[in-house]
Amino acid sequence: MNKPLAHLLLFLAVFLWGINFVSMKYLINVFPPLSMIFIRFLLAAVFLWTVLFIKRRRTAAMKRLQKSDYKSILITSSYGIVIYFYFQLFAFNYLSANMASLICALIPIFSIPAEALYYKKKSHPLTYILSAISLYGVYMVLNMSPQEALASNVIWGIALMIISILCWVLYTLTIDGLQEKYDTLSMLTYQSTVAAVLFAFSAMGDMTDSIRVLLYHDDALIIICNLLFLGIGSSALAYLFYINGMKNVGVQLSSLYMNFIPIITAITSYLLYETSMNARQLLGMLLVVSAIVLINKLDALMKRENGSFEVINE
Repeated sequence: MNKPLAHLLLFLAVFLWGINFVSMKYLINVFPPLSMIFIRFLLAAVFLWTVLFIKRRRTAAMKRLQKSDYKSILITSSYGIVIYFYFQLFAFNYLSANMASLICALIPIFSIPAEALYYKKKSHPLTYILSAISLYGVYMVLNMSPQEALASNVIWGIALMIISILCWVLYTLTIDGLQEKYDTLSMLTYQSTVAAVLFAFSAMGDMTDSIRVLLYHDDALIIICNLLFLGIGSSALAYLFYINGMKNVGVQLSSLYMNFIPIITAITSYLLYETSMNARQLLGMLLVVSAIVLINKLDALMKRENGSFEVINE
């Protein structure tokens, strides 16, 4: 794969993930949330199993899931996908798509110190200053005084998103053993399947309402398109695009693309719903994105100094 195509795949991945927040926010208002998340991973699992089946016919050497790893797949899928999305889903009841996307962009300020503690490595001192700047940027985007934020439900949305982020950080720290044994496509397929099964139990009570919405809602076609987008677009294709692009341009450069997700979310919200941001909020978003870019740069620098390099499974 040539470099221009790899960069195009990375852009398409973050483009899909940026729209993901707008699509979820729309569906939560018109479709039972638990059914939405179940259908999302059901569609992703079906699509990924199809891709995996085709790839295995071409590459017989691909390793199949071993019984000894069933428990690990179940546990990591539970907190890395199911619990992560549960908290994110509930957070959408209190936050705009723009704010939810921006808070998700803060993952590095939680993951880098967590990695430093877990692997007993040092973080660059500037990381903590930049983390504080990024948090202040979120406060600017919030566009509320501390008293107003505490008095409203927004603070609960932020708290739920932070818990969601912590679940993802835990997932990234504990998935190494499985990543060394299985390729990324297989891992994504297995975990999407587990997520679909687990979400099915919680979605059972909403099935009647879900069917009614799909059959009789005035915007049923738009709802179906959004469900297909979340399942196949942002939960399957986006990951495959990102993984294949990352193989060709490297982890560090690929991570920079992730910082544009909040910007894509903001542009999409504006184009679809005319959700505008004032100068203070735009400046806050710029602070967050800039701080996260620098944090990722510092983290890559520290890893090089410590002789730590990330290996990507094909």
